[in-house]
Amino acid sequence: MGRKKIPRYIFDDQADPQARVERTLRIIDCEEAVRALPEVLQEAYDRKLSHLDFINLLLDPVMHKREAERVERWQKQARFPWLKTLESYNFKHPDFIDEAKVKRLAQCDWIDNGANVIFFGPSGVGKTHLSIALGLEAINRGYETRFVTVDRLTEMISVAMGKDKNQGGGENRKKLLSGFANVKLLILDELAYSKIDQEVSDFLFHLICRRYDLNTSTIFTSNEGLMEWDKFFLNNKARAMAAIDRILRDCVDVNIRGKSFRSAGLQLSNYRKPGRGASAK
Repeated sequence: MGRKKIPRYIFDDQADPQARVERTLRIIDCEEAVRALPEVLQEAYDRKLSHLDFINLLLDPVMHKREAERVERWQKQARFPWLKTLESYNFKHPDFIDEAKVKRLAQCDWIDNGANVIFFGPSGVGKTHLSIALGLEAINRGYETRFVTVDRLTEMISVAMGKDKNQGGGENRKKLLSGFANVKLLILDELAYSKIDQEVSDFLFHLICRRYDLNTSTIFTSNEGLMEWDKFFLNNKARAMAAIDRILRDCVDVNIRGKSFRSAGLQLSNYRKPGRGASAK
């Protein structure tokens, strides 16, 4: 459905001022303000508000609704597999995790500087949980975010390369690279679990370099240390060193040690599939 067609924007000179204001608000799609108008008028009268205070009070519900819609829309665009919050993470379970460091990251000021974050740790300790939680915080603070596992990225690269071969060009790969390079925060999950071929290795290298040049931030999750990352670049040490140097230019590492939540019979809790009405805390 498109925007409702307005036949005329001319006021009825016989209408009272409140009716004219209500019609104007409906025309500019501010139904929240229309509903709030009688109460706000009374409050403005009782408190003797200035004209500007009255307008601010009237438009406040409009802005709140549109902000909630933006957050919901950006969460869907981020492609999170589920929604997790920092509040739902059990910081007492791992043998070691710097809780204060993680909570400082939730302020998201590092994104302004194009810094990166790496979560290191064995399977099941909540690396993905925490990366999604930071992604939700970033969206709440106005940073466009995208989540992708390396397995999913591998599939997307394969599809793009297949289309390019059929079309005799490289536009689909370029478009895919540009989309992942330009987003303000990229979460690249499960870096150590995937089989990397030449096409994926090349794409990862150019993605890391492009994001470095654009000063955009990336969250990596991996169960292997940096010394093992050569294999993501097919043991091309020069490429590996160049990529890692760019990642570490301004980077916060979060090490998590301990047993898997799953093997301990615990749940990370607060599992929610992204959907209508879901929001980060």
